[in-house]
Order: sequence, then structure tokens, then C-alpha cells
Amino acid sequence: MDSFKRRLLTEPKGNQKLEKTQKLTGVAVYSLSLAPASSSGVANLCKWASEACIAHCVGAEHNGLSQPFASIFRARIAKTEWLVNQPTEFRSRLVRELELASRRHARLGEKVAFRLNCFSDLPWIQDPLVRPTLETLYHQYGAVSYDYTAAPSRYRGWLAERPAWYHMTLSRKEHTPIKLVRDIVNLGGNVAVVFRSPAPRGAVWQGMPVIDGDASDLRYTDRPGTIVALKAKGSARQSDGGFVVDHPWGTSPALRDRSGTVRAIQARREREAYDRRCAARSVWESRSEMLPSTMALLRSM
Repeated sequence: MDSFKRRLLTEPKGNQKLEKTQKLTGVAVYSLSLAPASSSGVANLCKWASEACIAHCVGAEHNGLSQPFASIFRARIAKTEWLVNQPTEFRSRLVRELELASRRHARLGEKVAFRLNCFSDLPWIQDPLVRPTLETLYHQYGAVSYDYTAAPSRYRGWLAERPAWYHMTLSRKEHTPIKLVRDIVNLGGNVAVVFRSPAPRGAVWQGMPVIDGDASDLRYTDRPGTIVALKAKGSARQSDGGFVVDHPWGTSPALRDRSGTVRAIQARREREAYDRRCAARSVWESRSEMLPSTMALLRSM
């Protein structure tokens, strides 16, 4: 018997960025908002979160809508408690809501997507009940699921499989090695980085192409092999511990080639990124034929 009487999934209108995304793209994104990190007092849902990430999380009680509306955070705690205390019942309800949302928008001729880790970092792609449901909903209704994760091992697993029905973006923290970020991008993956100021079009960071991650939340539509720039929000704007990156867009020497032509080096890097994506795509098409060098790189991250 269900002990939680409210819906688990939040409709697009209940999240400012997801509502903006629906207006821009026409895709209705349903999200699952649980209590981030250990804020529920019953479990840690973000085991790979850094200190700064926890301190500046927009889903925390002291940030975002949870600050003026305490009932929102209490609901997240209640859902988290139900997940921990009655995991089978929770997952069964979640599956029903995923199916209902998919059928509802299919009848309306609308596209739907799911983000089950809005403020958490749980391995839903590995869940024996949720995973087959998400895969089935993709094949039946075209519903794509996507998430951010700070867990390198989980992201490596996704890169090795890279299913069309589930997309993941690695979330960089202040302790994330730049080598890991480069390796992920070179393999055609995407890494989200929080910047102090918004990234201009055609920007480059640490020699890697950058896209605007705030324009839309549909991470599965992002160009492969890019840095997803997210502008610091809330208390993160005052963070100075490396979690937020200060980058002088348009003035960094990394944007200039030997002749001093910014446009030329950007064009060259775009061509190189395109070549890498083409090479990576041929690898993902057949997991059984992955290049030994690629697998070695994945294992070394």
C-alpha cells in the first residue's frame, strides 16, 4: 500500500528551468526531486558530491524555492524517506507515473522526457525495475531519460554502453582532475562545468569547445564532446573554492593560435571535435568491437 499520497514526479511547470525548456523545445520534462545529499537525515543520495556542491545546491533547504517555501523541501524529504523505507513500493509507483506521463503526452502528440536525478545522484540506469521501464517507454513513445552524475565509474559504464534511451552528463566538481574531463570530452562525452559568467557562443575552455547549458535542460540534445557551461546561481555566485570557474571569455590565450586569429583556431578545433565524434560514433555502434585503446582509456579514468 502506498504511504506517500502525493505524486512523485514533478510536472514541467513545477520547475522553472524545465518549464522554460518545454516552452522552447515543446518537450515536457518530468523530474524526480528528492532531498539532496544527506539533507533528509535518512540517506546520502549524492555520494560523489563535493563540499561546495552540497553547500551551493539549488535543491537544498537554504537555496532555490525550498528557502521561501518550506513545504517543498518537506515533500522532498518525505519522498526520500519512502524510497529508503519502502523501496519496492516507491519504485512501483515511480514506474506507474512514468508510464502514465508517457501515454498522456503521446495522446496529445507531444514529446516527453524524464530527469530522475534532479537533486540526487542515484544509479537509476542500473535499477532492475526502472531500467527496463525507461527503455520500453523510449521504444514505445520516444521518451528519453537523462541525468547528471558526479560518479566517474557510473559515467564510464554509460560511455561503454551509451544507450539511445538514456543520456548522462558528467558533473565536474572542484576536485575533478582536468585529465578526466579531457578524456571524457575526447571520447565524445559531455562534462558540465559551473562558470562565474555565461559562456559566449563559440567559446573554448582549456582547449575544449563550450556550449550554453542554460539555454535548455535537454542534455541529450547537446553536441557530443563538449563542455556544458552552467552559470553559477544562488549562493554559488560567491563561491571561491574552485567549484565555480572564473574564465575571462574572449581574452584567454587559449583562444589564440600562433597567428593571433581566434576564428581560425576555433574552426580548427571544431573540425577536430567533429572528427573525434565520428570516430567515437563508430565505436558506440558495436560494443563488441570497441577498440582496445578506447577500452584501456575508459578503464584508466
